[in-house]
Amino acid sequence: LCLWMAERQAAEHVVGSVADLEDLLDVEVLDSLLICGVEDGTQIELPNLRVVEGWIDIHTNPSLTHVSMPRLERAGLLRLDSNQGLQSFDFSALRGLTITGLAASLVVNNQSVQHIEFPALESVPGGISMSSSGADTLLFPALREARAFGLYRSRTQVLELPVLEQVELLQASMNENLQRLELPALQQISRLSCSSN
Repeated sequence: LCLWMAERQAAEHVVGSVADLEDLLDVEVLDSLLICGVEDGTQIELPNLRVVEGWIDIHTNPSLTHVSMPRLERAGLLRLDSNQGLQSFDFSALRGLTITGLAASLVVNNQSVQHIEFPALESVPGGISMSSSGADTLLFPALREARAFGLYRSRTQVLELPVLEQVELLQASMNENLQRLELPALQQISRLSCSSN
C-alpha cells in the first residue's frame, strides 16, 4: 500500500524508517511527505520543516508514539490516521492548510492521542475530521474559518472553538462523552448536525 501511494506522488518524500528522516532534518520546504510503515522508532521529528506545499500523510505506523514538526507553518493537507500507538504530536506553529475541494484537509484518527491542540491554526478552506480520539478536549484557539468540522466516535468531552466565525457544516456524531460545544464567536453556519452524543 505504501509503495503504491508513493508511486502516485512521484514528487513526495517517502519515510518508511527512522533512517529515512536523516536527509530531511535540515529541510525547510518539501513538496509532499508520506510517513508510512515506520516500525523501527517511536518518534518522528522534523525540527526545521516550515512549509509542505502538498500533503503530509502520516499513517499506519504501529510503533509511532510522537510526531513533532514545531516550526511547520503551512501545508496543503495534514492527515494523521491509523497510528495505533500515537499519543501526542506537536504542530504548534501550523497556521493554515491550503488544499481545497476535499472532504477534509485536516484528519486526525488515532485512538491513543490524549491531547489534541492546534494553537496557531487559523484557516482550513477544506474540512476538519476528528475521529476515534482519546482526547478529553479538542483545542483550536485561533481557528476562524473552516468549510466543515466533524467530530466522530471520540471520547472528547469538550470541543472548544472560541474564535470560529464561520463554518458551512458542523457535525458531531457518536461521541458518547461529549458534554458541550463552545462556539462563542460563531456568526455564520449553514448546517449543524448532532446525533448519538
